[in-house]
Amino acid sequence: VSDIPTGIVPIRGQMLLFDAPPGLITHILNEGSRYLVPRADGKILAGSCEEEVGFEKGTTTEMLEQLENFAYSVVPALKEYEVTLSWSGLRPGSFDGVPYIGKVPQVDNLFMASGHFRSGIHLSTGTAVWTQVFMAIDTPATILIIGAGPLGLETALYARYLGYDVIACEAGDVGSHVKQWEHVEMFSPFSMNASPLGIAAIESHDPNHQFPSNQQCTTGGQWLQQYLIPLSQTDLVKKHIRTNCQVLSVSRTWKQKTDLDKDSGEATREQDPFRIIVDEQGTQHALTADVVIDTSGVLANPNPIGAGGVPAPGEQQVGQGISYSIPSPDDLIQFRDKQVAVVGSGHSAATALLMLTEAKAMVTWITRQTNEHAISPIEQDPLPLRSQIASQLKELVDRNAIQTLTNVAIDQIRSSDNAEIELGIYQADSEDKLTRQWHSFDHVIGLTGYRPDLSIFRELQIHQCYATEGPIKLAASLLNQSSHDCLKVEQGAGDLLINPEPNFYVLGMKSYGRNSGFLFQTGLQQIVQLFQILGDRETLDVYTTFQKPQAG
Repeated sequence: VSDIPTGIVPIRGQMLLFDAPPGLITHILNEGSRYLVPRADGKILAGSCEEEVGFEKGTTTEMLEQLENFAYSVVPALKEYEVTLSWSGLRPGSFDGVPYIGKVPQVDNLFMASGHFRSGIHLSTGTAVWTQVFMAIDTPATILIIGAGPLGLETALYARYLGYDVIACEAGDVGSHVKQWEHVEMFSPFSMNASPLGIAAIESHDPNHQFPSNQQCTTGGQWLQQYLIPLSQTDLVKKHIRTNCQVLSVSRTWKQKTDLDKDSGEATREQDPFRIIVDEQGTQHALTADVVIDTSGVLANPNPIGAGGVPAPGEQQVGQGISYSIPSPDDLIQFRDKQVAVVGSGHSAATALLMLTEAKAMVTWITRQTNEHAISPIEQDPLPLRSQIASQLKELVDRNAIQTLTNVAIDQIRSSDNAEIELGIYQADSEDKLTRQWHSFDHVIGLTGYRPDLSIFRELQIHQCYATEGPIKLAASLLNQSSHDCLKVEQGAGDLLINPEPNFYVLGMKSYGRNSGFLFQTGLQQIVQLFQILGDRETLDVYTTFQKPQAG
């Protein structure tokens, strides 16, 4: 089989050994790609280098001198001890930095696990597990992932680890939606917002990387800088992410939406590749894929604040007088002593209300709810920060630090001559009689939730929920659950992710449609379930391979 192209390349590394006494150093010392390793007998190993010299295994005087100088710069005392041994070896690398694990297509029953380069020991357990998996499972040629946000990155990493070819298309920069709320503290801890595989990939790429503690509730910016961005730079996914590449539409190549599979000998929809039109760096072109996974989320599509869930007359004409995100630190400075209305009754609205009050804005809270305490603390809430937000908000409302307008519908919006935003509001009284009054504000913040952009897959056969606009199977399961605590909402079986359109899947916040109860850890569960479906293997779970034992 020597004529089979593998893409494996030999990378020479040179080493030397100091005859040092025990205890001179007691830990491995790293600096970039070089290191000093103390042995049990006290001798200290110094390495290494990366040289593409084919299969030449000899050492060189120049490189050994570089290694000696490196060792002296880290531990000057080593100058007192003799170098007793030097040698070299060849590591199996690959052209793209990714190991080759899977079936060799030209030969029956031949499988390869090579190209791990400097990470062979770190990846040995996973390699053994997934070599066994690949002996039973063939991977589709290409998976296209829409979005390189938090769940898109995790999906890309999982797919690449399993050997799938991946294209991840991100309309902006990696994690751009997270950057919009980078100043906001998450109420779930870091342990719920990172995968074992993601942490292992980052550690393999940078062994000295500092993660947040498991119990830390990071801000969006900390999550982005300490986890998501490093994850996007790991060897497995970096070359597979296309930024400034917006997906405009997904269809089949030959089949149209109205074409049904029939027993006529014609190709089925599953056999017809997906055709994905993208706008990449200002140029439109088509891509093809065997599987498409939409993880684009919903944060680009905030709900309007008008009655009935549609833009109120004038809402789209008042420009910057209305915003639809939690105010930034710069916004908060400008809102000091200003009349600001917050529309919405979820935790995003609650967070904005607390920030505005602390910034000395004059705040009015507008909701459709009949109770002025639209957000109530969850009894024995396992997430302390979430409970704290609800309790603080109640206290502010009770002492009139926040004014409330309840049981209202926003009928009309206009700008006044002095640049104020005027809301024409219908409000029901105790006898359910409606009266409309005008209320003026310097600024209005709409935080009434989000909705999915369905235009991307309009030409596919997707069965959507009439209420939430999420895929119907999952939506029906969620609607049948009565809990208002997102921690208690069950994801359900993996087949809830299956659509009528073969090999098209919606994961993440978008899979919940207008339902706001999505958690990142739910998305990780969806990833596991999806690749169990794709691999037709119910026990497939990469995360268990990298799960670290709990302390104590």
